[in-house]
Amino acid sequence: MLPRGCMKLDFDTIYPQTSAVRVEDIEVRLLPLEWQLVANTMIPGKEKRVKAILELLSSKGYSRAALKSTLDAALNSVRKQVEELLRRTGIVV
Repeated sequence: MLPRGCMKLDFDTIYPQTSAVRVEDIEVRLLPLEWQLVANTMIPGKEKRVKAILELLSSKGYSRAALKSTLDAALNSVRKQVEELLRRTGIVV
């Protein structure tokens, strides 16, 4: 895996897809796993994390909207790499 540049996250696109959790008295917003999959694919040395995310998405399900928006934001080379990883896992894009 090679570094793949950066990915622009548009607040108005990503915020509705986040989920909120409470940590003591603080609300923390979490990015969906679909976004984390693409981001971690772009970072060298994160292969184990990518595999774990793929396994979770495969077993627990995934959001087509989140997957589409993250792939739309990724560089073409990264999008193709993630689509191939998804196919190998049995997730049809």
